[in-house]
Amino acid sequence: DGSGYEAYVGRWSRRVAERFLPWLEAPHPGTWIDLGCGTSVLTRAILELEDPTSVLGVDPSVAFLASARNATPDSRATFVPGRAGSLPLPDRSADVGVAGLVLLR
Repeated sequence: DGSGYEAYVGRWSRRVAERFLPWLEAPHPGTWIDLGCGTSVLTRAILELEDPTSVLGVDPSVAFLASARNATPDSRATFVPGRAGSLPLPDRSADVGVAGLVLLR
């Protein structure tokens, strides 16, 4: 369930994204991957601040993906299950990849 995550992490993730995204100096318009998208806080900031062609949100949590879909009505955003080691797309198919709060093991 993404509601607990939103209350704990989502509330400050937006503020971090507002500084992080301009720092990237990403190409406009571009295609993005948000690896470990969680409930879509960073994805929504990308859509608002970067005006991308598309954003693919990838996360292993089906519950977080459901929350992300509900919170992000923008047709440029797509959310799919996946992990960093096996992204569900071809190599070099995105201009920008971000992983805001991802833990890898």
